[in-house]
Amino acid sequence: PNCQEYCAPWVERYTSNPLKTLLVANVGAHINDMLQNQAATDRLVEAIDQLGRVDDVVLLRTTVPGHRDCMLPGISPYKDYRQYESSDTTKWNWHKFKYNNDHMDRVMSQHNAVYKNKNRLQPPQKMPKIEMLDVFPMTILRAD
Repeated sequence: PNCQEYCAPWVERYTSNPLKTLLVANVGAHINDMLQNQAATDRLVEAIDQLGRVDDVVLLRTTVPGHRDCMLPGISPYKDYRQYESSDTTKWNWHKFKYNNDHMDRVMSQHNAVYKNKNRLQPPQKMPKIEMLDVFPMTILRAD
């Protein structure tokens, strides 16, 4: 469904499997307001924590932009990041993705610091470790 605020249509399916599960999640590329995108990331991490699936492998995947004219024949990868940045990245707010990804990295660092401390307590809190799957550097230069 296309939600106006936060929705989690994946939660029921994810939690219905009692086995150790890999969850790869992302808030998506279509929340154009940076503060709203960052708030969505915060809510996603809180929602994952509340599920209490401590044995699962949870990865938050970075958001990567598309590339203008990617469907044209003969497109080559960018030579370097500077060449990518000089291309038009503002039309679809692609230039904001790196800032949203930076926020995600900060959220992961804070989350995992709490995770580490909570797991020293008795009894440990039910909170999974969440890692960031950073696909941005390996895909950003691929205009093709």
